[in-house]
Amino acid sequence: MATYVTDGNLSTVELIGEFVRLLTENKFNILRRPIMLEPDVEPEVKVLCAFPYVSKVMAIEILEKYGTLADALQHIDEWSEIKRLTDKRVAEIKDALKREWR
Repeated sequence: MATYVTDGNLSTVELIGEFVRLLTENKFNILRRPIMLEPDVEPEVKVLCAFPYVSKVMAIEILEKYGTLADALQHIDEWSEIKRLTDKRVAEIKDALKREWR
């Protein structure tokens, strides 16, 4: 179960509307991980945390190593150098990416 914090009633209605639109267009993906909604976290960290096995600490380490989200994704094969990300886990992350972009 996910919890969403919005700025007010209008933001809540817009969020619900977006969910309805995605459902009706059959584009709503059910995530295996909760979406990080901490307001003080960089958007790039949130994106990386959506991948399986990538925690907030790991996402920050990845961004510190590669500088930008784009560079991090270009070097995804090297993520196993980050603590706790094994070659097997990196392969699963790459498979998840391929499934999402088909």
